[in-house]
Amino acid sequence: MIKQSLIALAATIFAVILMMNVVKAEQMAAQESAASAPNFAEICSLPNNNWAPIMGVPCNPNNFTLLVSPTTRVQITGSNFIANCGIQYTPVYTFDMNAGYVETSQLCNIKSVFRGGDRVSVCKTSNSLAMYPTPILSGKASYNFVPGQYGLVLSDPVFTGQRIYVSKVLVGSAIGWVQSDYICLA
Repeated sequence: MIKQSLIALAATIFAVILMMNVVKAEQMAAQESAASAPNFAEICSLPNNNWAPIMGVPCNPNNFTLLVSPTTRVQITGSNFIANCGIQYTPVYTFDMNAGYVETSQLCNIKSVFRGGDRVSVCKTSNSLAMYPTPILSGKASYNFVPGQYGLVLSDPVFTGQRIYVSKVLVGSAIGWVQSDYICLA
């Protein structure tokens, strides 16, 4: 009787340990999944609506590789760190083309309406929306995005020298840039 009780107790302890290991493995997998998911932030907190410098080397704001406007979405590519000059920086990737560092104080939670990966359609107009091969919306349109079609956003809205936001969109097999004001989440 005692032997059977000890065997049952050992089996229960083994089952509890096994269950704890399964729970721990699930928690670790969830943490790894969250860590591998892209993390985005927006450029903000700039005095007088200035543009933020993305620097190739921290602590050297006059030697920037790119200037980005407020509300520009950036992908965080690493952990914050305090540079030799005492300023906290965050490594970022932006516009599908540039990596560098930005002052962490210039980053905020995302406020944009949509971002890369979202499904969109033409809205706020009954006309077709011209798609252009470059973010500068001029010249010959490469495709017309018509109401009723759906597209996939390939880039976050980018503020251009034309003082408008544009987004890169895939519609069918066509890829082009459109004015962000005329597309909505589908």
